[in-house]
Amino acid sequence: MQLLKIRYYQIKNDLGFLFLVIAGIIAALSFFFFDKTDNKQYYFLAGVIFVLIKFHTSRKDLNFVLKHLNHPIKQLIIEYQLFLLPFSIPSLFTQAWYFFFIIHAAGVATAFIKVNPTNVVWLPNISKYIPALQFEWVSGIRKSWLPILVCMLIALVLSSVKLFPLVALCFVNSNIMGFYTEAESRQMLTATSFYPKEIMMQKIIFSIKIILLVDAPVILINSIFNPDFIFINILFLLYSCLLIVFAVACKYNAYKPNTSLNSISIQFALAFAAVILPYLMILTAFLTVYYYQQAIKNLNYYTNDNT
Repeated sequence: MQLLKIRYYQIKNDLGFLFLVIAGIIAALSFFFFDKTDNKQYYFLAGVIFVLIKFHTSRKDLNFVLKHLNHPIKQLIIEYQLFLLPFSIPSLFTQAWYFFFIIHAAGVATAFIKVNPTNVVWLPNISKYIPALQFEWVSGIRKSWLPILVCMLIALVLSSVKLFPLVALCFVNSNIMGFYTEAESRQMLTATSFYPKEIMMQKIIFSIKIILLVDAPVILINSIFNPDFIFINILFLLYSCLLIVFAVACKYNAYKPNTSLNSISIQFALAFAAVILPYLMILTAFLTVYYYQQAIKNLNYYTNDNT
């Protein structure tokens, strides 16, 4: 019993240390962007607010919190204010000090956003146009079609402007990566009678095609209007393809039938950080190869009739 208590406090201390490290990294990144004098500080501010709203509207416990906790709005406000501190405090030491108040005002306003669960099935016929093996895209598009559509329209409308279309495409690509955080049943996995490598390759090729279909037109227009930005645009497009391969590999590396794989969202976030910190792209490439190999081994276990 004493050993269990010791282990509990060790884990608690480790988690506390990890939280402080993550908060420190976020604060450093926030200061880096808010200290800029160009439009990057505004893009980062928009990104912080977007992530907060997306987190709030996708919370699975939101209805429980609103119905069963005392003063739920107040508790949500406090939670979001604490969550936003690593983002907001660094702005006080820059010329964009007023971002502190904008960020926390957004935290208050977000708590009042109500998400009403409905039984309406959006885009009911979409499964006719997507192969059965790509079930993630059917459920993902039905859940996230609106933010994806809005971001795609923004990217297209502003496709001649430097950098901003890439920010909009980042939101689109992050939503698409989120499609791969739900694990199908073992029956669905084995229904096609494909070998693990075939399953992986079909999912990878399909996802790359969609990413190219979504990103390439915006990248092409942006490159025509901004020829000095061609290298960055090409690098962004190639890394977007790598990210979706990374998402597929991550999913099937962690795959367990009928489970939610929300834990891999942390890995997605770290991989996405390479858009801001390019030297992390090499790490993402190595991890993609590693996770792909582990995914094949994991799928071999679940597609083997003897297990």
